[in-house]
Amino acid sequence: AAEMLDEILRRLTHPVPALSYAAHSETIHRCFAGQSAEAIVSALEADPSDWAKGEAFTIRAKSPETVKVALRQLREGARCETFEDNMRMEFRIGWRKVQSHDFQEGVRAVIIDKDNAPVWSPARLEDVSQADVDRYFEPLGENELSFED
Repeated sequence: AAEMLDEILRRLTHPVPALSYAAHSETIHRCFAGQSAEAIVSALEADPSDWAKGEAFTIRAKSPETVKVALRQLREGARCETFEDNMRMEFRIGWRKVQSHDFQEGVRAVIIDKDNAPVWSPARLEDVSQADVDRYFEPLGENELSFED
């Protein structure tokens, strides 16, 4: 039986391709160690590799507010003590994001008009305030996600 199982597993097993970013892991660790989105993008732009410059370009094309919210979300999510705490944070962000100018502008640019030319507000990472980011993480009061029956 063990030989038969080994044969079945051998037939179903295939090599896993190398991770697409593995060749860039040193650059990723160095550049993404920045304390702010601006520092991360600056490090990517300063890196001599085409890959890093391409990543910086991609990040700069996204909603600056969303970039900053996502960075904080990753960092706070790693510190959440429970699944429920993490889901509350995710829910708060989602609740507010769908009501934001940039979400609606992204839908317009990609789905409605299909011009792929969103006009973000604020337009630059440097213009997104800490208060702009903080509001996504504040409790929702009566709309807060509950895990009670």
